[in-house]
Amino acid sequence: MAEPLATRLKKKILEREIYHYLTRLAKTENEKDYYEEFDLILTGLSKLAGSNRTAMESVHQAFQRRHPLADLSRLILQDRLSKVSREKLAKNFFCDWVMEAKKREKLEEESFKAPWFFVISPTNTCNLNCYGCYAHEYPRGQGLSYASLDRILREAESLGQILFYLSEFLMNPIG
Repeated sequence: MAEPLATRLKKKILEREIYHYLTRLAKTENEKDYYEEFDLILTGLSKLAGSNRTAMESVHQAFQRRHPLADLSRLILQDRLSKVSREKLAKNFFCDWVMEAKKREKLEEESFKAPWFFVISPTNTCNLNCYGCYAHEYPRGQGLSYASLDRILREAESLGQILFYLSEFLMNPIG
């Protein structure tokens, strides 16, 4: 079923605004400028966040405390992200996160609290043994079928989840 025109327009406007903010951050020249610009952006967005205000304030506080992910975002935006990648990040991550919040809120009204992301190990063959990871505690090779993985990802999408963590693409080829 196609989205209503009003929803498509909202998404497009939101996507352009987010891209504009990401570009402003990418054009900063040093760490100090990046954090000052990000603080201005988050302060403005917090006022417009509506039902996402609590989440926006949490992000703002994390950046003010210089959470490690804040510095990672700086490194990615300032040094490693092309114009096309910034456009995709705006559309496929941030825009969807904001737009899918409505779906998650409706589920919460019905006393169903869907997580925003989940961790899945479809092949169960990761051999990295990362500190704190659970993967090494399970037998290797007992992965999900393609049909099961497809069903899980479709159900997650219907619940408004947009972030999945899969580690297999980082596997050590030697291990």
